[in-house]
Amino acid sequence: MALFLSRLPLRWKVVAMIFGVSAISLLLVGAGLMLHERRGFERQVEQKLTLLADVIGLNSTAALAFQDPVAANETLAALASDEHMIAGALYDAQGSLFARYLRPGVQRALPARVPEAAAPAFGTDEAHTVRPIRLKEQVLGSIYLVTDTAEWNETLWGFVGIATILFAAVLGIGALISFWLQRIVTEPINELVQLMRRVAQERNHRLRATKRADDELGLLVDGFNDMLSEVGKGAERFRRVVESSPNAVVVVNAEGRMTLVNAQTEKLFGYARAELIGQPIELLVPARLRAGHPQHRSGFFAKPSARAMGAGRDLYGLRRDGHEFPVEIGLNPIETDEGLLVLGSIIDITERKRAESEIRQLNEELEERVLERTEQLEAANKELEAFSYSVSHDLRAPLRAIDGFSRVLLDEHSAKLDESGRDSLARVRRAAQRMGALIDDLLKLARVTRTEPAEEDVDLSALALDVAESLRGQYPERAVKFALAPGLRVCGDSRLLRVALENLLGNAWKFTGTRADAQVELGCKQDSDAEVYYVRDNGAGFDMAYANKLFGPFQRLHTIDEFPGTGIGLATVQRIVRKHGGRIWAESAVGKGAVFYFTLSAGGEERRTDLVTTQGEMP
Repeated sequence: MALFLSRLPLRWKVVAMIFGVSAISLLLVGAGLMLHERRGFERQVEQKLTLLADVIGLNSTAALAFQDPVAANETLAALASDEHMIAGALYDAQGSLFARYLRPGVQRALPARVPEAAAPAFGTDEAHTVRPIRLKEQVLGSIYLVTDTAEWNETLWGFVGIATILFAAVLGIGALISFWLQRIVTEPINELVQLMRRVAQERNHRLRATKRADDELGLLVDGFNDMLSEVGKGAERFRRVVESSPNAVVVVNAEGRMTLVNAQTEKLFGYARAELIGQPIELLVPARLRAGHPQHRSGFFAKPSARAMGAGRDLYGLRRDGHEFPVEIGLNPIETDEGLLVLGSIIDITERKRAESEIRQLNEELEERVLERTEQLEAANKELEAFSYSVSHDLRAPLRAIDGFSRVLLDEHSAKLDESGRDSLARVRRAAQRMGALIDDLLKLARVTRTEPAEEDVDLSALALDVAESLRGQYPERAVKFALAPGLRVCGDSRLLRVALENLLGNAWKFTGTRADAQVELGCKQDSDAEVYYVRDNGAGFDMAYANKLFGPFQRLHTIDEFPGTGIGLATVQRIVRKHGGRIWAESAVGKGAVFYFTLSAGGEERRTDLVTTQGEMP
């Protein structure tokens, strides 16, 4: 393709470029508008369904709470006011169908269990949503809504048709304009090229190009004519180049006297040109630096080369009014009939120096802020340590008193209490014990947050085996099958990694408590750029819709009556994994177990001496 284009005449290259740019631009704009309209359609449908689901759910809480399907059906009947709603259903907390609504004339079966939500999609005639219904923290059930999206789809297809017509029309106009532009642009260029060939062949520098307009091509013609008139006049052309330079330019001979300056030099130093020609260059150098300048000049003439002047030194110029200013100077030797000359290009770098000074000042302020923030962090750590001490000592004492006196009442005075009193005391004891467990977990979390991990070679398999044996020793009545991959070695902090495994394997042990065939697995798989470790179980699992709550402190996806715990363990694991430069995530389904994946990057890379694809079973 590139070879084909290179052989095309300039006019056709211009046509192809303009036409191609127009087509690509229109395609990008059309695609962007289409994507914008499609996303707008999806947002409208999703917002509508979400709003309806929340309203219906809010009005159905009483019906679900009191198991009143008649009231639930009456609430769902309100969907009839929206002609686009096809169906709706309420499901109880166990996921069973509780109440339903079908638009008159619609024959379809609603799912008997809570279906999965489906986002609205362009090209389909229906959109679905599933939303949980809660009363405070309790999930009462779910609502499932189905709406008709045919009208939106028709609107989008109409937009596509209009955009296609406009695209074709604009593309046709662009083609006409491209042919017109190529004629205006390329014909003068072709004439100029032919003239250049004549000049090269005939050596006739009196030829001139015809100027057609005062545009850029006209300027090009002027420049070409000027170049022809200047051929053979090298000195004059050199002066023109010097004069047009945006920098101050000074030409100095071997005696150190200025032979040529440009207008920028006059403007920069405040002298008239006649006042500079023939004067020593030291006139523009501050008095405090003049003594060493002739020696530097002599050194350059002895070994002339294009380079920056005064490398590693600060250079200054002197204006006529006596004001000094920082400069940057580039030196270039020029061989002429008059001998060796030096062209100096001078740039005023006052603004650059000011910016550098501001940057240095900002850096100093930043360093001060870093020190201040460090001191604040150290103070905050000390406050956290004091808080941890207070929690560990000041809160434990009243909790132990509550638990102890409650136990004394139950042991020594239970006969004087009725069943309700004994139950209340038992609840007090359980609450005190749970508060003690919360304090323990909070202190662990605080210690993990403050601790910087060590870097050592850790046998992850051995740690997991030790944790598993500890769990079996604590709960000998349970028979849990462990499958722990051997040879898993990582670089990290063995103490922190043990805490992480205690929480992950402990959770797997806990949430498989209702299964007779409980299984817990530790393994590793190779990802694209890292090794991913995982802990898998076949326990109760959880709904992935609430996975964002897993690693927050005190966030629980199961009630304490179902499975004990404080909700701190996974938050602790997440902090440990992050301190090792890794990340952690989970996959699960209700009743189908859970898998927790994590990576470790302590020391800048993950290490493992023995990658085992088969998993060994713990004896």
